[in-house]
Amino acid sequence: MSKKKAIKIATASAIALTGAVAVAQPQADAATNSVDKAITKATTQVNKAFNLYYNTTKKSNKLPSGSAIRKEVKLAEQYYAAAQKEIAKNGGSKKASYTKKLEASKTSLNRAKNYVAAISVTLKASRTDLDKAIASGKQGTVASKHAALEKKIAEFEKAVAKVFGPDARRLLTKTYTTPAKAEAAAVATEVKVYAAYKEIESKKLITTDLEKAGKLIESVKADVEKLKAKNTTLAKNLVKAAEKNNKAYEAALPAVVTAVSATNASTLTLTGTSLNNLKVEDITVAGNTVKSVSAAADGKSATVTLENSLNVDVATKVTAKGKDFEVTYKVTATGVTLTDGATYDDDTAKQFIKVNVDGRALTASELITAGYDVKFEAFSNKAATTQDTTFFKGGLNTSSTGELSDAIAVPTEGKDIYVKVTVTKGAQVLTSPLVKVKVINKDLAANTISAATLYNTTNSVEQSSSTLKTGEKAKFSEIEVKSGSRVDYYNQDFVVKSSDESIVSVNKVTNEFEAQGPGTATLTVTFGGATYTKTITVKNEKREATSVKVSKTTVAAVKGGTVTAKVQLLDQYGDPMTFVGGTDLKAVSSNNTVATATVGNPSGAKLEAEIQISGVDTGSALFTFRDNANAKLGTTSLAATVTENGTLSQYTVAVDNDITSTDLTAINTAVGKTLVKEQISTDATIDIKDDSYVKLSLKGLNSAGQEIDAKPAASSYTVTTNVSAAGVLAATPTFSADGFIVVEAGTKAGTATITVTNKADGKVVKTFQVTVTDIGNNVTGATFKNITAPTYETTLNYEDFLSYTESSKDPIITGLTLSKSTTQPVRLALTTGAGDLYIDKDGDAVYDAGEIKVGSVAFGNAGTITNFTTNAVTGFKVTTADDGTVIFKVLNSEDEVVASKALTINF
Repeated sequence: MSKKKAIKIATASAIALTGAVAVAQPQADAATNSVDKAITKATTQVNKAFNLYYNTTKKSNKLPSGSAIRKEVKLAEQYYAAAQKEIAKNGGSKKASYTKKLEASKTSLNRAKNYVAAISVTLKASRTDLDKAIASGKQGTVASKHAALEKKIAEFEKAVAKVFGPDARRLLTKTYTTPAKAEAAAVATEVKVYAAYKEIESKKLITTDLEKAGKLIESVKADVEKLKAKNTTLAKNLVKAAEKNNKAYEAALPAVVTAVSATNASTLTLTGTSLNNLKVEDITVAGNTVKSVSAAADGKSATVTLENSLNVDVATKVTAKGKDFEVTYKVTATGVTLTDGATYDDDTAKQFIKVNVDGRALTASELITAGYDVKFEAFSNKAATTQDTTFFKGGLNTSSTGELSDAIAVPTEGKDIYVKVTVTKGAQVLTSPLVKVKVINKDLAANTISAATLYNTTNSVEQSSSTLKTGEKAKFSEIEVKSGSRVDYYNQDFVVKSSDESIVSVNKVTNEFEAQGPGTATLTVTFGGATYTKTITVKNEKREATSVKVSKTTVAAVKGGTVTAKVQLLDQYGDPMTFVGGTDLKAVSSNNTVATATVGNPSGAKLEAEIQISGVDTGSALFTFRDNANAKLGTTSLAATVTENGTLSQYTVAVDNDITSTDLTAINTAVGKTLVKEQISTDATIDIKDDSYVKLSLKGLNSAGQEIDAKPAASSYTVTTNVSAAGVLAATPTFSADGFIVVEAGTKAGTATITVTNKADGKVVKTFQVTVTDIGNNVTGATFKNITAPTYETTLNYEDFLSYTESSKDPIITGLTLSKSTTQPVRLALTTGAGDLYIDKDGDAVYDAGEIKVGSVAFGNAGTITNFTTNAVTGFKVTTADDGTVIFKVLNSEDEVVASKALTINF
């Protein structure tokens, strides 16, 4: 038996021997103990719940777990209620004191409950709803969900205000209120704009209260501009709605004319507001008739065209929208010029040369009316020694009106005429400089405008980007026009229009345009039947130099010698800027003992400067570019290697794949012809019938492969050719020039090896292979119409199988695939050469000399086709007696079938 057990038995025995009895505590004491326990349990739990949120926020600077605090507060409430019941049941005479003891924890309980009440106001659902609404782009839904979130935020803030403890309130605000408010604020602009335009639309204010509509539009004008910078569906929808309403509002505004002036003898310029609502009947001109009114996009100016010319120096009454103005048209010449490079048509009637008088383009009749004598003179040469009697109407080389003949004979490439004008009034004699104009056949209308050169007239630079700074002026200095294989360049005779004059306005006389305000506008250039568009971006930011562009990133110089490259200083948009070489732009060498460099001043439309690198000693140096504050400009650098190896060791020969106008001039000088860009191939394959020339660039290298001669003189090398067959190259196959060779195709396809040999050292040899093809333009495939077998007697011809555009002459055929693309249409000859497919080079819809045949169409058959003919133009009639198959064929120029479609005839 264990000692412990023995003691228990002994104790029990002793009790039994003494007769002692265990007596229980009175019932009242037991009850009192249960009340105290209940109060203690409740108070402890209340403190636990309170401290969980209060101490966590105060001491740990974070919010407690939401589920944990809810659990503890719920238990606190339950224990508190249980203690209340226990007091009521067993408190006896001490109920009041027990109640007071319990209620000492009530404040802490309420504070814990207030905290739970705050976090129970959930913002998540409202935020999610707003996110979904924003993603949908639905304006009304966003507005309602935004309002719901704002309401929920207010409810949450009200609950947070009741929470005890600044740390708790701060963290609740930071965790929940701040991000919710930020989300609401992110679309506050959208909601504001929506509310304004919703009121305009729902109350039909544009028709019922135009003034109020205007105030609402003005109140959100800046907000709408902000939305234009947002790339969201919601913002785009709102901007679209705003523009729609704004347009309706502007259309409803009455026109107000504030000033009238005479632009020229038959044109008035009106200024004011809402002039796009001005009508012809709103304007009367004494003794004249208004033909048309054309307002600028912003409605602040309008051009009025008159039926008759205004009298010079005579006041004329003009009434616009009931308001009278007095206009006097004056002509006072202090200087006269003619437009250099103007282009005229060879057979258009009523063409006049205009005289630029002090910046205004006037007709001779206007000058005559103003009391001037006018004399135009035309010459066929620049020296003005040979008179041209074909240019002016009347068959003379002089004209007092400047009216051109409507039958000027011109070659395909056009005709250059040299013209000047003399204007005389009393002792005043003004003579313009001699200018060159061109007469062409404009019936050979441009198919495409392939490029337009943007020239910044404010900064005198040809831009790379399409960005203008507010206030800058620019123009298209040249457009590239393609008519089939021909490329021409024009600097006038085209029209420029802006999609938004408030952003980019266009001078209708000069075609110069000006950046008016931030935004984008599309400029449309029209020449003949072709158009070209360019999007112009206008910004307020000042142009600042940010980088440089060099023509070479590595150069090799001989010790004691120099080598050059081209450099441009670029702004943040990539456009060239002017600078002072060596000051605004410096080339800093990493090792002046190896190489140094000097930067010259820029010149030309592209503001290119020459950087000259001088080799001091053998080695390598890296040039970086810096401004006058020695700050580095961009990341471009130029690596220079200086060598003593200045001996020519090898040549490189490569195709020049970027033919510029400068290149073309050099090529034409070399070959002694007038070629166009389309005749120059940009790869090593030349075509007898198309791009039959190629320019090969030649450079000299030393034994290390370093370029030491960028432009070897033509006199320093010889060129020989080896062809795969006679006739592959032209009779004079190559033309040598400084730095390049021109190769001309002959009359047969094949290959030719071009060999360049240095005259001084016959061991320096380089070969290059050119491939000559005879492809030209050819049909290689066709897409046919969906045609079903006939069930009745009908005539079948090309119209049933090919897609075509009807004309009074030969139809245009579409759905054909050609070996080479063409800008001119492919037509089907209906009369001469019936059935032939040809490229209509001269645009007259007739298959005549000079057109390119690319294929033909014909019928084939199998079985019995009674009226069958191969002629797909006239076709044939199918009947109930027929039982066979008709095959419509498209053939190439070698009469090979490239596409066919069969049709069963049996009905």
